[in-house]
Amino acid sequence: KDPNSLPNCLLPLRPYLKKIHRICEFNNINISSLALNFVKQNKNIDKIVIGADTTEQIVENVKSMNYNLTEDIIKLVYKINVVEKNY
Repeated sequence: KDPNSLPNCLLPLRPYLKKIHRICEFNNINISSLALNFVKQNKNIDKIVIGADTTEQIVENVKSMNYNLTEDIIKLVYKINVVEKNY
């Protein structure tokens, strides 16, 4: 989804989501593939539970699991430092 069209409660996350979108665009991958593979390649996670609203989403999720992120992509994601603000 477009980080410029967020509900008000998520507006503080816009700059971080824009960084994620830039990583995806530069590396020609979609955000769901980035998210699923980032978790899949984390050695501290041994199971992934995904949800889907449509058959197409299930197919896309299964296909994306065959992708492996490069170390450079993983490092870029880790560099995104989300700072929690108390409002």
